[in-house]
Amino acid sequence: MRLISWVACAVMISTGTVSLLAEEKPTGYLSLNEALAKALEKNPALIAQGYNTLASEALIGQADVLPNPELGLVLENFGGTGSTRVVDSLEATVEIAQTLERGGKRKRRVDLAKREYAAVNREKDVLQSDVLSATAVAYVETLVARERVTLVREPVRLAQETVDAAIQRVSAAVAPVFESSRAKVSLAVAQAELSRMESNEKTSRLTLASLLGESDESRIPSLSGKLTVPDVLPDQGVLLAKLADNPKIKWQHAVVEGKQAQVEVERSKALQDISLSGGIRFFNDSSEVALVAGVSIPIPVFDSNRGNIDSARQSVQAAKETVRSTEIEVKMAFASAWQDLSSAHATVMSLKRDALPAMEEAHVNIRKAYTEGQASLIEVLDAQNALLSVQRELLEAELSYAVALARIEGLAGTGFSELQKIIKE
Repeated sequence: MRLISWVACAVMISTGTVSLLAEEKPTGYLSLNEALAKALEKNPALIAQGYNTLASEALIGQADVLPNPELGLVLENFGGTGSTRVVDSLEATVEIAQTLERGGKRKRRVDLAKREYAAVNREKDVLQSDVLSATAVAYVETLVARERVTLVREPVRLAQETVDAAIQRVSAAVAPVFESSRAKVSLAVAQAELSRMESNEKTSRLTLASLLGESDESRIPSLSGKLTVPDVLPDQGVLLAKLADNPKIKWQHAVVEGKQAQVEVERSKALQDISLSGGIRFFNDSSEVALVAGVSIPIPVFDSNRGNIDSARQSVQAAKETVRSTEIEVKMAFASAWQDLSSAHATVMSLKRDALPAMEEAHVNIRKAYTEGQASLIEVLDAQNALLSVQRELLEAELSYAVALARIEGLAGTGFSELQKIIKE
């Protein structure tokens, strides 16, 4: 019994240890650069695309192999009538044949495989760019979600102070009874809004965690920093000049090269291959042997591969048009994102310069007047709501600026250096 007790105790201790390790939360803070690096390392879509790249690379070696030789056995002059009724007149031929490719087929196959491998690599670059852009957007959205929680906590505190002040005023018979009830309703509304913002923050963290290859938001550290929109917009010309290196455009150019290589492969197939054969023939009736040899080549009377050649050429033209379409798409996406960036920047500057200071001053004055009995509760609540509305509008404008900047840097491939600058510790 004592042994059993010791074993049970050991199991309980080990189970508890494993549970503690499993529930251990990460420490420190997660910066934007760290989030981007982790996305590159652990994002499931990027990992899967990495295997696709390796698969495409393996096809290069396969394209370089020669056709296999063919070994054949032919038995003749047996199982018939007369002298061929048995195997006395049997003739057996053992033959080996080899196809000789003409028209540079192997070289063109290898070139096609290399072009397709390059296109797969470019496709991986596109996916990588998309994942990094999504990660950058998710990061700033999570930052703002945390700021929303902080922003709503202040109205909750102010609502509680208002409730306390209203109760004192009612007790001192200087305010009607319903004033405290109205203040409590305002507090309940603020608390409900806080719960909603906390839920939204968790959802934002879950989105970010999924991009980092995690299924639980608690597995990623807390985020640090606050968005600070600069007074001046980034240089549009510099960013616009980098659109030529956009991964989607490079990918489509690689696709065109692959399609052109496919045309060469199809053209090489129009030249017929030669098949050489040779072997030994055994004559059973005389026990003699002889050499046999042969050569064959298809006659391109019906099939000269013209349809496949024409199809491949049309595919090249389609790919070239896709390049043009992609270039227009990228430029339009940049223009749209820049418009959003400029609009958000103007909104932030206006709110920070004019609306927010005025609302903060008005809120302080009205609360002071309320404590002195010179303002009503409705005026206090209106001032609180007005201030919160401006603060929220400013926060959302800052988020819009950051998201637009992330979209622009994703298109320009600048490594999100400009976005990093606006996240202040």
